[in-house]
Amino acid sequence: MKKIIKLFSITFLALALFAVANTYRVVAQTTASVPETKMEVVKLATVNIYDATSTKINNKTYSVSFVFTNREGIQPNIRYGIQLIRRYNNKPIDIYLVNKAITLGENDQKEITLEYTIPDYISDGVYRMLIVAQNQNGLLLATSPTSFPEKYITIENSSGLDVDKCYLKVEGDDPNTTYAFGEGVTIKAGVEKLIASCEITNNTLKGDDLRLQLITHKRDQLGDILTNEILPDPITIKGKSTQTITFPVPTQTTPQAYDIDTFLINSKGEKVSYSVFLHYVISGVSATIQNVLMDKTNYVAGDEAQVKVLWTASADTFSFSRLPGSDATYRTKIDIKDSNGNICGSVNKKVATPEILGEDLIKVAIDKTCDGAIAEVSILDDNGNVLDTTKIDLNNPVTNVQINANIPKASFSFANANAIYVVVLILVLVLIAVGILLLKKQKVEDK
Repeated sequence: MKKIIKLFSITFLALALFAVANTYRVVAQTTASVPETKMEVVKLATVNIYDATSTKINNKTYSVSFVFTNREGIQPNIRYGIQLIRRYNNKPIDIYLVNKAITLGENDQKEITLEYTIPDYISDGVYRMLIVAQNQNGLLLATSPTSFPEKYITIENSSGLDVDKCYLKVEGDDPNTTYAFGEGVTIKAGVEKLIASCEITNNTLKGDDLRLQLITHKRDQLGDILTNEILPDPITIKGKSTQTITFPVPTQTTPQAYDIDTFLINSKGEKVSYSVFLHYVISGVSATIQNVLMDKTNYVAGDEAQVKVLWTASADTFSFSRLPGSDATYRTKIDIKDSNGNICGSVNKKVATPEILGEDLIKVAIDKTCDGAIAEVSILDDNGNVLDTTKIDLNNPVTNVQINANIPKASFSFANANAIYVVVLILVLVLIAVGILLLKKQKVEDK
C-alpha cells in the first residue's frame, strides 16, 4: 500500500510542477515600500476568431469561413491560414498561408472565406484543421475558437517522401556539437557557416531526381519572404529506403532571427514532401516590434496620443545561446501624421532594454487637427540606425504580403506546447493504470 501512495504522490507532484512551469506571468517592478510583488498580464492584442465553419468540397478540398474581430486599438498586418494537425500527437504537419493581410480598427470585424486543399504528399493518418493568425513578426493573435467543428480527416496514402531528424552544425566547430532545427543557433554573419543534415525516407517504390528548395522568412514562417532558392545538387533516394543528406544553409547578414522553409521538389518543380523549418539567428544588435496599439485615429490640437509599443531586444540574447548576447541602448521614435502625411506630433526617447518583452506606453503631444491619424514607429540603436519599423494606417492598410510563394508549407511553431500536454496526459494515464493494478494485487495478497 505504501508503494501505491508513493506512486500517486509522485504523479501529483509531477502535475504540480508541470502546471507551475507552464504558467507565464509578467511581473511588474515594485518599490521598496511595497511588500508584495504585483502580478500583471500584458495585453498583446485583442483579436479573436468567431463563427468558424468548414465545408467539404471534395475528398481533399475544404471551404473554411470565419470572422475576425478586434476590440481595442488598431491591429494591422494580420496574416492567416490553415494548419493541418495530426490527431494522435497534435503535431502540425502542413500549413496553407494566404498571401493577404488585413487591418482591423477598434470594434471592427471582417468575414473571411478560404479554400484549403490537402497536399498529395501527406501520409497515412487522422488529422484536423486549425485556423491560425499572426502578425509579420510571429506574434500569435488568434487560433480556432472552441466552437470550430472538430471534424477529423482520415488520409490513406502510403507513398510520399519524408524529411525528418534534421539538425544544424556550425562549420569548424566540434563535429559532435549539433543544434536542433528549431533551436535558433546563433552565428556571426560572413564569418561562420551553417551546415544542415536531414534524414529523407522515400516511401514509394521508385526513385526520382530530387532537389532541396529553401525559402527564407524573416523571424518565422509567417514573416516576409527574403530569399527563395533551389540547391543545385541533385538528390536521388532509392525506393523504399532512407538516406541522410548534408547541405550548406544559405544565411542572411542582418542581425535578426530567421526561418528557412526546407522541402523537396521533383524534376517538375513540384513540392513532394512536407517542410522542416530551420531556425537560426545572426548575432548582433537588433530589435523587433511585436505589436503597436493606438488609442484612437482622430486627434485635435492639445490632445495627447497614447501609443503602446510591445517589442523585444536583440534576437541573439536568450538562455543557452551559442554566442554572448548583444548589449545596446535603444530609442523609440514615433511620428503621428494625418491622412495627408503632415506631422501632427513626434517623439524620440530613450527606452529601457527589456529582459523579455518591452511594454512602453509612449505619449505624443498633438499640435494640430489630425484626422485619419497614422503612426510610424521605429526602434533605433545608439547611433540612430533603424532596427525595426512599423506603420499603423487604416487609410492604406497592408493587404498584399508574400509569405506563401504559392506553395503549401508545414509548420512546427505551435507543436511544442501541445506535444508536452499530450505526453504528460499519457504519463498520468499510465501511472494511474499501474496504480490500479498494484491495488488489485495488494487486495489479492491481503486475502
